[in-house]
Amino acid sequence: MSREKGQVFERIAENYLIEKGFQVLDRNWHAGIKGELDLICQKDNLIVFVEIKGRNSGKYALEDGLNSINKTKAKKLLYSIQAYLNQKSLSEAQIRFDIIVICSSGKQVEYNNKIEHYENISLADLCQLY
Repeated sequence: MSREKGQVFERIAENYLIEKGFQVLDRNWHAGIKGELDLICQKDNLIVFVEIKGRNSGKYALEDGLNSINKTKAKKLLYSIQAYLNQKSLSEAQIRFDIIVICSSGKQVEYNNKIEHYENISLADLCQLY
């Protein structure tokens, strides 16, 4: 996927989360060369780390988006989350990891998308699956 298309999916996800009452704290936060966090949000007293996956519509698009987080990616996300919490002095914060999969139904990815929001995904479990 092109970086430009990825940015469109990230904006769609961000707008979706804002409509759901989330406040965006950071976008595309980098933990050095070890990883990147797509969105970091807050809702009430909860810090939510969000991985965004965009896919072209297809029979298995949603499953492909979820399954794209393999053991290596999960470990990078865990490292990045810990680095973020340390840098922002949030080690005592309540946290959650979510995945948003956006399935685009055409060339104009800004329109006619299906958004699936998977909440409270266990990255530790993902690290054990593979």
